[in-house]
Amino acid sequence: DMAGTIFDRGLSTYVPEHADCFSACAFMFFAGRERYSSGKLGVHQTSYDDEIGNQKAKIGEVDSAAQLSTADIIQYLNEFGTPPKVYEWMLRTPPNEMHIFSKQELSSLEINSAFSKSQRVQIESFRADLLKSMQIVSCNEDAETCTDIQICNRAASSSKWLSNVEAKPYINEANKRSLTCGVPIATCATDINVCKTNELCDFAVVLNNGVREWSDRDDVKSYVSLAKSRNLTCGALPKVVCSTASPATCSISELCQRATIRNNDKRVWRSGSQTQRYVTEAQTRGLTCGVKARNEQRIATCSEVPKMCNDVELCRRATTVFNYKLSWSSNSDTKPFVNEAKRNLLDCIQLRNPSGAVKYWTRKVQESLNSVGCNVGKVDGIAGRKTKFALSNAAKQLSMPYSNLHLNDQIYLKEMKNRIVTAGYMKNCTLGSRSVSKPSKSVAKQQVSKLPSKPTQKKKEPDPIDGVMCAADIGLTAATGGWWLLFGGSSCF
Repeated sequence: DMAGTIFDRGLSTYVPEHADCFSACAFMFFAGRERYSSGKLGVHQTSYDDEIGNQKAKIGEVDSAAQLSTADIIQYLNEFGTPPKVYEWMLRTPPNEMHIFSKQELSSLEINSAFSKSQRVQIESFRADLLKSMQIVSCNEDAETCTDIQICNRAASSSKWLSNVEAKPYINEANKRSLTCGVPIATCATDINVCKTNELCDFAVVLNNGVREWSDRDDVKSYVSLAKSRNLTCGALPKVVCSTASPATCSISELCQRATIRNNDKRVWRSGSQTQRYVTEAQTRGLTCGVKARNEQRIATCSEVPKMCNDVELCRRATTVFNYKLSWSSNSDTKPFVNEAKRNLLDCIQLRNPSGAVKYWTRKVQESLNSVGCNVGKVDGIAGRKTKFALSNAAKQLSMPYSNLHLNDQIYLKEMKNRIVTAGYMKNCTLGSRSVSKPSKSVAKQQVSKLPSKPTQKKKEPDPIDGVMCAADIGLTAATGGWWLLFGGSSCF
């Protein structure tokens, strides 16, 4: 039917270069008033589709239908003025093969009309415009058919991904092809949806007096909500509300406010049954809350009563470092502090140095060292030989202490990172580079003079939290006749 329409309307047919016109397409080609093929033209015998071919029809019926179909085709081709030689090649070529006319055969058959070069240029120009228009239409319907430029034009604008519904399939296709389309790569700080667990916790949690707590800042509330929705704790301890059921969780101000009342310009203890637990807790801690006692009583200290310790002091006394690993202390004199910390549900191990935070700040230090000229290799949060060498040299130049213990201390790593960034340059910090020059004789003499006269056990480097406890530990050591020092309770000696 299509071939008949082409013939009746006197249309010309043209096969472009690098194009194929096989089988039924050849019928339409021969129907043209003027015909020209720059591509491949091919014919073969009549064939049937799989539905008919798979039927168990009688051989005679199928053969009869084949002959009738062939007769119709030849009748059409004769009407089109097709050279008879074409029928021979068509009838001799099986349905599963194809006879493609060579240039010599096309020339001998005089199939091609005399298309001028200007006609061919005009046809190719029209064809290029048609294919371009069809490609645009196809891109509008299916993002997978678009070019990279078309994808980006439909997915992004002004260095931002478009938010309209129509842009969504093109954005998805851009992501499949790893196209940025001029849009900056999202980070946890700019897009909460790309945050990894450790990054999310870093935004959602703050360190308050050594205790990890959920941040209450308005600009990070979304990070806190997302972390909780993922069932993450991020090392943050749950806040226990001060109440009669748990007076031990009350702060000093809350406890005194609930345990006392002003009477005749004097503050006295409350006598109600509902408030008696607050009074008992306050007196257990040795608090006066402004109540004047008949006899002056000495207020118990943290060193004497574990309940008097805040969370930081309690965790400091309840934990110890063994083989550079923080763990619960096993000394008998620290057992009350361990029990009190556990009773208050304090996760001191996670509180002081959560592994995720240590690895995160180790990566930050490695990034800072690389930025100031120190080659520490891969930024992976693991303190290898290159990282340790660079850290030890940086600590000397920044007048900071350094030991393997500090590699597991996030507070130390964070401070080291800030100081490296502030300094902006480090020297001799790459493994294999020239070693640091020796100190002058005067400096060396001062260092030698500071050495102890007798060999002593190597001291651990000071923890950033240790300074808080020095005064109390010295007093306790004196009061116990040196037993506190004997059992390793003080970090000040």
